[in-house]
Order: sequence, then structure tokens, then C-alpha cells
Amino acid sequence: MDQKSVDTASKAIEIAREVAQKAGIGFHIVTRAKREGAYWLVDFNSFAGSFRIKINAINGEVVEYSPIE
Repeated sequence: MDQKSVDTASKAIEIAREVAQKAGIGFHIVTRAKREGAYWLVDFNSFAGSFRIKINAINGEVVEYSPIE
């Protein structure tokens, strides 16, 4: 993944999809992409459960990948 600014929700979703695929989650549905301050929060559902990926909007780095309880 490139380390560059993430200025739209579609770019954040693209990064989240790459992360989900690398984690072995092939089928998933994005349920939310929201910017909060300097971060994008992308939520998705899969057969393995619900997850959130937190992405730094300044450099595109994935900061957190965690299940949603």
C-alpha cells in the first residue's frame, strides 16, 4: 500500500478492502466509512464477524484492525 494522503471515503474503503483481503476475508460488505479528525474509520461485515479498520488520513497507514463488539 502506498503511504499517501487519504482525502476521500472511496480511498479509505479501497485501503480497508486490501487489508481485509490480506487478512483472509474475501467476502465482506462495507457498512460505514467515516472521517473522525485525522482518521478514517471503515466498518465492514463478513462471515467471520464485524470489523473496524482505522486509517491515518494523512499518510494512509492502517493504525488499527479490530473486531466490533
